[in-house]
Amino acid sequence: MLKIQILFFFIFFLLNGRNVSAQVMQENYKFTYFGISLSPIIPSNIIQKNDFIVERDSIIFEVKQKPSFVFGMEVKHDFTRFFAVQTGINFAKRIYDITATEKDTVFHANLNFIGYEIPVLALGFVRITKNFYLDLSAGGCLNFYPSDIVVPHFYGRRYRWAQTSLLLNLGLEFRHETVGNFYLGILYQYHDKSMMTAYYYRDDIYGKANSYAGLSGNYLSINLKYYFPQNPEKSKNKEGQ
Repeated sequence: MLKIQILFFFIFFLLNGRNVSAQVMQENYKFTYFGISLSPIIPSNIIQKNDFIVERDSIIFEVKQKPSFVFGMEVKHDFTRFFAVQTGINFAKRIYDITATEKDTVFHANLNFIGYEIPVLALGFVRITKNFYLDLSAGGCLNFYPSDIVVPHFYGRRYRWAQTSLLLNLGLEFRHETVGNFYLGILYQYHDKSMMTAYYYRDDIYGKANSYAGLSGNYLSINLKYYFPQNPEKSKNKEGQ
């Protein structure tokens, strides 16, 4: 009788240990997530000045950053319960409102500057409830600017066709096994050098520029992301192997 009881408890211990192990594996499983992101750019001069007023030779040259956006695809891999790496490719559209006032003449235009981004970030996160995580990420970004901009009386010349920048991101993430992951955060991108120089020409785009201003390319944005859900059955099959 004693041997039967010992055998019963031994079997119970093995089964219980297997369930606990499966739960730990489920929590620590190294997922790879695929998702989409949208970052509306907020016109702001809080961290660095993005609006300029240049007065030169009776010419008032004004440049103002307008609401813009960054859109793209992302890949994120969780290495542990607290650390992940993410990358992707983004399409960025920056819009600037430009006005040149000279005596009784006013010229106005919008410069739509197009770029592409390849960010690489290290991400640390802390679980604050069952489904909510607090995320902090930092890293670098490779920016590509395919062309300059030419509109009547104004010319936007890129500083380089490729530039690097720094990224800092803080946000809150909701994770659900079947619905997917939703992320809301604040993103700041910092350029060490000017992204573009905007020129004003009195005689359209001929001769020497009458005024100019350098644009940094830095921006503050709201970061919205959605990661597609993993396959729970696939996870369970991997855990059982």
